[in-house]
Amino acid sequence: MIIELLGLPGSGKTSISGQLEQKGWTIVRVTSRSEMLGRFFIYTVLHPVRVVLHGLYIVRYAGSFRMGYMKCMNLFIRAYAQQQKAEALPRAVIDQGVYQNIFSLFETVPAEKTLTNLVQLFPDNMLIMPHVDEALRQKRLRARTRAPREEYGEEAAMRFAQVSADVAIRISALLQKEDKELHEVSGEATLNLESLFSAVTYATFARMPTEKAHGVSIAHMCHAFAEAGLTAELVIPARSNDIEEDVFSYYRIPNNFTVTTISIIDFLGRGLRSSFFFLLQRIFFVQTLKRQTLSRIIYTRDPEVVWFFSKTHITVFEAHRMPQGIAGWLTSWMTRRADLVVCNSEGTQAAFDRGGAMASMKAPNGFRAADFENPAHVAETRQRLNIDTEKPVALYVGSLEAWKGVGTFFEAAHDLAERGIQSVVIGGNDQEVASLAKQYPAVQFVGFRPYHELGDNLAAANVLILPNTQHDVQSLSFTSPIKMFAYMAAEKPIVASDLPSIREVLNDKNSILVAPDDPDALAKGVERAVISDDIEVLVRNAKELSRTYTWSARARRIVQKLHSVI
Repeated sequence: MIIELLGLPGSGKTSISGQLEQKGWTIVRVTSRSEMLGRFFIYTVLHPVRVVLHGLYIVRYAGSFRMGYMKCMNLFIRAYAQQQKAEALPRAVIDQGVYQNIFSLFETVPAEKTLTNLVQLFPDNMLIMPHVDEALRQKRLRARTRAPREEYGEEAAMRFAQVSADVAIRISALLQKEDKELHEVSGEATLNLESLFSAVTYATFARMPTEKAHGVSIAHMCHAFAEAGLTAELVIPARSNDIEEDVFSYYRIPNNFTVTTISIIDFLGRGLRSSFFFLLQRIFFVQTLKRQTLSRIIYTRDPEVVWFFSKTHITVFEAHRMPQGIAGWLTSWMTRRADLVVCNSEGTQAAFDRGGAMASMKAPNGFRAADFENPAHVAETRQRLNIDTEKPVALYVGSLEAWKGVGTFFEAAHDLAERGIQSVVIGGNDQEVASLAKQYPAVQFVGFRPYHELGDNLAAANVLILPNTQHDVQSLSFTSPIKMFAYMAAEKPIVASDLPSIREVLNDKNSILVAPDDPDALAKGVERAVISDDIEVLVRNAKELSRTYTWSARARRIVQKLHSVI
């Protein structure tokens, strides 16, 4: 990300840049003529239209040949060389950039249209304009070794100062009008970066709302960021969706953040679901996103968003796995400039650290405590779901993908039935449920139920099942199942696969861990959970631990880490 300082001489830009440098930001300096010309050439190749149009302004308002040469070198070539150098740095500060040089370009105050057209050419840097009392500013100028009046003469210096002051006032008003982000701060006080980064945009290509688990994380994290004191916005594409409810009603969360939907061509909704059209739709989304007015902090699950915005924004990438092969290499490459990678597990964090992440943290998924405070009565829930009210219930909730290990639970169902325990599954689409119900008659498939029912539905169980497989790297190392935290909060015994990813949260003191991919071991674990006298101790321990895994607690940890990074 690039911060550019602008303001009148003596207003405190140097002081502010020094404070930023102490916080780990890099002050951009072009140290030689060869570097200046080389970087200007690169920037011209990358942005030819912008450079040519700005060059015409230099020619138009240059004044004498001598002044024209000075302005061309200092206000034009050097400024864009600094910009090019800044764009290669993770966190850069420009103390004398293209915006600042507007103050020195004009001999007289230009028309507003002239300033407007010029400002629209400039890059999307974050702008900070320090101010001090005019008497203090003049005192600072007099203390400098070479004051403007000595260089240009008294009369010229006064005229130059007045024009610069008038242009500064107009620029300040114009930038706000043009939705250019300008922060006016005191040139005497310590810069509070946290106050400048008090808003977050969660930008995601995901279809929202969605019946998939990632939608739960997205919605609840936006809500949690708002609870943590940030102004939060969710930006999503307009995509075909069978769910008619909005985000707030579907996930039953308070309306404390905004949702912005941007229009793109929906290839997927039109049945064009090949990899080519999937990628093309994502590109259209990012390109459209670039035309939106976004917060300076962009939070995303999409590597492409990080790659496109890391030069101009603070970017946070939420990582839930590291893809294999070329997809993994591309993900690492596109997210390497992210200011922070938020990883759901130790395995995910290790993978992104190996890929060169600048900064990372582990932040497992979570749950919202309010969803589990007043669950429905067991008999009422079982009757609603058409579950036998007399027999103990071993319940699995979630998708039916193979890496979730659900096949092990299905195979254990016959053994559990002989022990008087019924196996119930909530999740899966109609086609999956119809096929599996024929294959596994000992399992009762309830089908998909919306997430907001989860607190009540878990109340129907005697035992909750987390049967992840060890034969998939996603399950073995990367996963942080949202259902796991809901299980812990539901105050029911948990039987889970003994895997590294699961052991990051669960252990022998708060759950029953069994050998993965072993139906017999799973059945014995379930039976123990049903008949054991000491199971309440595990339940209480899990409930107590769950309080540290709310979405709100997760958001606060992320915000705290992000502030330490920036």
